[in-house]
Amino acid sequence: MAEEPAHKPALEADLDCSRSTIDRAIRRLESAGFVERTGEGYATTVTGRVAAENYRTYVAHQRAVDEATPVLSVLPPDCDLPPELLAGGSVDPADGDPHRAFERVGRALRDAERYRGVLPCLADSRHLRLLHARVVEDGLDADLAVAPDLADRLREEFPGLVAGLLDAPSCALRRAETPPYGLVVTDGDEGTAALLATYDEGTLAGTVENDAPAAIDRAREAVTAAVGGGSDVDPPDDRGDPGTTLIADRTARRRALTAAGVTRLDRTYFTERTPNDPETAWRLGFSLTDIYYGYAVDRADTDAGDPVADHSPDIDAAPAPTASALLADRLAGNPQVVIGPPGAGKTTLCRSVACRWVESGRGPVFYRDAAGAGGDLVEAIDAVTGGDRSGNALVVVEAATSAPEQFLELVGAARDDPSLTVLGEARERDWHETVDGMSEPRLREHARRDLATYRPPAVDERTCRRAVAAFERVTGREVPLSPSELHDRVENEGGVGEMHVLSYQIVAHAASAPWLDDPVGPSVLDEDVRAAYEALAPAARDDETLPMEVALLVATLTAAEEPVTPGILHAVAAARGADERTDRAHRRVEAVIEELDGRMLVVADDQRRYRTQHRQWATRFLERALDRAERETVALFERATNAVLSVADDEKRRRQTERWLGRESPAVRRFADGEAVDEFVETLFGLAFTRSSLAPLVGTTEHSGLDLSVCSPATRLEAISCRGKTWYDAGDPDRGEAELSTLCERAADVDVDAETRATYLAEGYRGLGEVVVDRGETEAAREHLERSLDAARDASPRHEVGAHNSLAWVAMTVDEYDRAESRLETALSVAEGIGPCGDHSDALYYRARLEQFRGDLAAAEEWLAETVEMDRAVGNEQNVSSSLKLRGDIAKERGDHERAARLYRRSVELKRDVRDRQGMAQTLFDFADLRLERGDHEAAETAFERSLEIARENDMTRHEGRVRGGLGRLAVERGDLGAAERQFRTQRQVHDDLNHRRGVAAADAGLGDVAVERGDYERARESYRESVATYRAIDDVRRRAEVTEKLADACRAAGDESAAAEWLATGREFAEAAGLDEWTTTFADRGDDLGAVEAGETPDE
Repeated sequence: MAEEPAHKPALEADLDCSRSTIDRAIRRLESAGFVERTGEGYATTVTGRVAAENYRTYVAHQRAVDEATPVLSVLPPDCDLPPELLAGGSVDPADGDPHRAFERVGRALRDAERYRGVLPCLADSRHLRLLHARVVEDGLDADLAVAPDLADRLREEFPGLVAGLLDAPSCALRRAETPPYGLVVTDGDEGTAALLATYDEGTLAGTVENDAPAAIDRAREAVTAAVGGGSDVDPPDDRGDPGTTLIADRTARRRALTAAGVTRLDRTYFTERTPNDPETAWRLGFSLTDIYYGYAVDRADTDAGDPVADHSPDIDAAPAPTASALLADRLAGNPQVVIGPPGAGKTTLCRSVACRWVESGRGPVFYRDAAGAGGDLVEAIDAVTGGDRSGNALVVVEAATSAPEQFLELVGAARDDPSLTVLGEARERDWHETVDGMSEPRLREHARRDLATYRPPAVDERTCRRAVAAFERVTGREVPLSPSELHDRVENEGGVGEMHVLSYQIVAHAASAPWLDDPVGPSVLDEDVRAAYEALAPAARDDETLPMEVALLVATLTAAEEPVTPGILHAVAAARGADERTDRAHRRVEAVIEELDGRMLVVADDQRRYRTQHRQWATRFLERALDRAERETVALFERATNAVLSVADDEKRRRQTERWLGRESPAVRRFADGEAVDEFVETLFGLAFTRSSLAPLVGTTEHSGLDLSVCSPATRLEAISCRGKTWYDAGDPDRGEAELSTLCERAADVDVDAETRATYLAEGYRGLGEVVVDRGETEAAREHLERSLDAARDASPRHEVGAHNSLAWVAMTVDEYDRAESRLETALSVAEGIGPCGDHSDALYYRARLEQFRGDLAAAEEWLAETVEMDRAVGNEQNVSSSLKLRGDIAKERGDHERAARLYRRSVELKRDVRDRQGMAQTLFDFADLRLERGDHEAAETAFERSLEIARENDMTRHEGRVRGGLGRLAVERGDLGAAERQFRTQRQVHDDLNHRRGVAAADAGLGDVAVERGDYERARESYRESVATYRAIDDVRRRAEVTEKLADACRAAGDESAAAEWLATGREFAEAAGLDEWTTTFADRGDDLGAVEAGETPDE
């Protein structure tokens, strides 16, 4: 009624309440003088409007108080807190994560042009460090009042920072009586804001940010009063370095570092340790101490540029900067994460940077290797940012994806702390998948804005020369291979990590491994694995199996990049029988460990974990075991894995293992945590997913002996999902389909939250759709994918984009281009909201494929340019390989055959590395087709046959038909017309059954070619006409033009010059309409020549 008068019937309709209620309310409001009756209905009086406004203000204030309860509950009862600071504010409770909560304070300080604050305590030293950096480096105008106790603490613990603030003319640092809460007012480009912070025993409890004028006014009054009523903080007695801190509880902080698996490195650390035997270090990998004492090779950093470009660096040119030196320099600008495939030398590079940091005296290094990944990195952050260092501290985290949220919190801390530098290491594919899958935008922003990526340079001849020199220097042994020969062997090893293979090749040819009877041959890894397996495998059925059981566990943990520790290995003994036999079992495990020493593992410096072979070696060991004795290997793998899992819910076994070890085992204790068990199981299944040759180890849901009862329902669903994808990639689509069907059934019934259920339903049905579309079952594929899309809408936008992408591909396989375009437009629209990720780049890639199918190569290249840019941004090797293949297709269509061959080769290599067997089949076909065009029949036949073999193994029926067409064209070139006709007819039948009209058109064109070679021009004309009609129906103008020219030639050869002229004119017409200038000219010239011949003239050459 304050907006406009209203009669009672209107009020009754608007408020949806009874007439009696309206009557009663109006009477009471009239009695209070808040409303009055007018000729237009009841209207609010001036008194009523004021009362309503006061009531709304009260409600807003009370709502703000209610929302801020988690933040305000830590304040003392007598605290005088102005309510204006809360009304309309944005509340952010710490919820047990003060590091995250500090982000709001840090953001305000980073963006401020003027800063005024009151602090009763310092909950996070980043506040002081960031303020110091802004004042000293940027000249920030700052006034800060601190409580007396805090002033004394700052002078004692941070003398350098305090001295810098006191010396700055733009800063006033005052000692004053402060309220029990912090208050900051900042002015910046985004306006002015007030920030209230509360503390629970010195820890940040939460913040309230407010840009309301009343809140800003009250905050300014409080800060001005505190600053004006205080006195200057006295200069510190010991000004020290800006990063120097005198921490009273240094021992406690060191204890926190140890618990978090973090080691503090300085010169004392290395002087107290001795390196390993040089040959052992080169064979099993370099420890920090090995690297510090100069064992490792520090390769040159050469600019790799475009991944498809040829690079042949001059190894005699001026020395390039080393990778570790370049990376150390890059760290001066911002945090870095070293990413790359397994065996690329990422860990050695990070360790080299750490050693270089210590040697240079830049400051301490806080290092967490992969074996410490189970610890709490947040506690390590506390220890580091708490000030226990002098100089500029470097924090290095191996296997950053093991705790990505905590690692990125550390990256955020480094952004606010100029004296803190962060370096991480991770497998490239895992890193980007982890970042893409993060649910918290703030952490994704840290990863993409505050963290730079560095990829180690590829191994070239220069690196091989450096490696030989380094090995010969530390071992005194001569390497009997030239850098060129070494480089060739590295490249021919089949996709294994380059640095790992390089080390193996050097060791194997300079000094054979100690357990081998004969020198290692050219295939170093395979022969090495064979020798190790033969030494451990039981010779007869009744022989001892414990060595192989433990070896399989070591290999599995190594391949999965899980730490190998005595506690984990002795879990095998703890699971073997009653107490009276347990000690004997532990002694037997100890004997096995001794047998494995130098073969599969080496005890680390602290005697509490093992350094192992490289993960690729371990993977090949598992593959070797499965190849030689699959049933026995699976049984031993299941037994060892179940032994480890059994400690999860059996405290007695945990104590028993620790009693034997004589100490507490963090690795064993870890399994008391259900989340840690889930992570372990998901890692093991992820190993099989990334290496489908290991599929037998995880078996099938129905028949596997792995006991996953200790896992959460969600992890059991993840296991089924991995099984489905693993068996499909392993070339057993029937098992893959069965697992994916089981996944959909279990996800619908299992007790999980709605989002988890929707996620696995979306994955299961999408997987089923992709399985059946390769069999040509288009409608079944669409049905599965539509169900995936329905579930994806309740799961996540990424799953929704993925479902649309798959539906678009199904449409493209049957030449429904408009439907595919509509799906992709929807996918790209949804993807815009989630930013760069694999599914987003998939949508861009499919747009490029769509335009290529339509014959518009220019548009395809435009879409592909966006695809490649995003592929590189997210590091998606799978998409990179597909992008390279498509670039090869376009190069081939443009006639640049050498570039196309180079692109295809690189694509096949990447697809092999990521185990994309379908992609390998497709790229091998295109490579074969290219070699056929170049007249290299032997190479073409080899590639066609390999592509056909993969297609059969993976039920790629449509692709099998395509390869038949390629073999038909090869037979035509060789003059074997009978074989050619059989291949084309098989292709036509396969594609006709699948309703793949493009394939049918290609087969008809091939049959026309066979007829022409036989001189049967009438049959040729008939086949070509059918092909042209089909290409016209599916709107493939370029292919239509190619066959139309052949049809005109067949007409002319048959003596029908008139028909030939008509087809040439038709070709010119549709080519011109489609903007195909080259074909327009071709048809015009051919028509002119034909007209000249009919007129009895000699055509222009």
